[in-house]
Amino acid sequence: MLKMRDSKERTAWILMERIFPPLSKGYIVRPGGSDPPELCDMVSELGIFGVVIGDSRKILVNKQVGHMLRTKVSTANEGGVAAGLGALDSPYLTD
Repeated sequence: MLKMRDSKERTAWILMERIFPPLSKGYIVRPGGSDPPELCDMVSELGIFGVVIGDSRKILVNKQVGHMLRTKVSTANEGGVAAGLGALDSPYLTD
């Protein structure tokens, strides 16, 4: 953290910390979970995966190759899918 004190990386990190995703209502259905599942406030994190193949002279491939949406309860500050606080999800559009 001290190395980043006056750097552009620090500015980007601070901005990332200040973004609050919108809440949505949802259910997490998992083995051993409550039956019926409890309606909770949820937040989602979308990860876009890409690939770049090339050398110092030419880029041969640069494209998006997939995505993953993780959704977790809004009260979880740490953890997520592996910690049992969230689940893998499918994107849907809302207004």
